[in-house]
Amino acid sequence: LDACLGGGLRREDLIVLGGESGVGCSALAMGIALRAAQQGINVAVLSTEMSPTRLAERALAQAARATLDELAGTALDDQRRADIAAVALQLRSLPLAFHTQPAGGWLPDLADVAEGAELVVVDALEGLHWGRHRRAAAAAAWVLACKRAAIARGVPVILVRHAGAVDGIPRGTRPTLDLLGDLGVREQADVVLGLHREDLMRPDPAVAGSAEVLVLKDRFGALGSVDLWFEPTLARFEDLAEV
Repeated sequence: LDACLGGGLRREDLIVLGGESGVGCSALAMGIALRAAQQGINVAVLSTEMSPTRLAERALAQAARATLDELAGTALDDQRRADIAAVALQLRSLPLAFHTQPAGGWLPDLADVAEGAELVVVDALEGLHWGRHRRAAAAAAWVLACKRAAIARGVPVILVRHAGAVDGIPRGTRPTLDLLGDLGVREQADVVLGLHREDLMRPDPAVAGSAEVLVLKDRFGALGSVDLWFEPTLARFEDLAEV
């Protein structure tokens, strides 16, 4: 994906990562955050759905290649428990911070949660509060706010967008710019990524695990696609070359 984007995420860019609910956008965003933090990049993950504890559990599950049931259970042998504990210790040392949305919402410039961050991940657009605005108006305001925050802070901002929130979208629909580009996304986003899993469209063992990221818009580069592998029990995406 870095190669497809001409070297990776650019400072001051708003990157919208979208797909239907359940396709794995949150898991992919967490994977990107983890890999960035492992390279020493200061990352802030902002969630509208989970507490910092739950976010840390999911990060640990991905990093340790463990299921959430494994983390919660007591049936682990001593070696497996030690391996997971070692990964947990490594995660604690990473420049990776988790935040959950307070009842009153975040400040539009994200100054209260993203100070010092070099990459900001916001998950997800549909849950962001904006005063008394209705959901669509609040979402459109946050798209613009995230773009302004990216410019003001000189960092890339990844904004997760669940297309399933749009009425009338059949399950398994391939993401398009028309599908993800409303609420000001088409105008404000520098990069729009659409996540697709073929096994959601047709439950065929031949396509199980097959996933694809479509570059639907890149203000400074070409469009394209990247094949990925998805492991549902781990909620983890991999480059096909690493599988």
